[in-house]
Amino acid sequence: MSDVELRKVQYEALISEMVVLSHADIYDHPNIANLEGVCWEVMPESEEVWPVLVFRKAEGGDLSRFLSLPGVVSVDSDDLLAICGEVAKALMIMHRCGTLIQNTIPKTPFRTDSTQA
Repeated sequence: MSDVELRKVQYEALISEMVVLSHADIYDHPNIANLEGVCWEVMPESEEVWPVLVFRKAEGGDLSRFLSLPGVVSVDSDDLLAICGEVAKALMIMHRCGTLIQNTIPKTPFRTDSTQA
């Protein structure tokens, strides 16, 4: 894949994410981060200007950070099951809206103010 083709794929993925996040059912869901805005970044090596999606910073950092916190190992199985349930609900609404989820990874933003993920 050439650099031009790669940039086109990357740009289309970015636009697709903005379209998905603007869907009413997804935007209104308490377990899915809302798109707050778009800013621009100049890529140092090429001086290309690229849009960057802006989300509110997750209070708990990302899932990887949350799972590495010392107190997490003491979370009881009911709380962990509740967190998994909230993640499943968010994934279900994304699938219902016709969205294929590809990035449910440990770097996904994670809320710790409740059992919502």
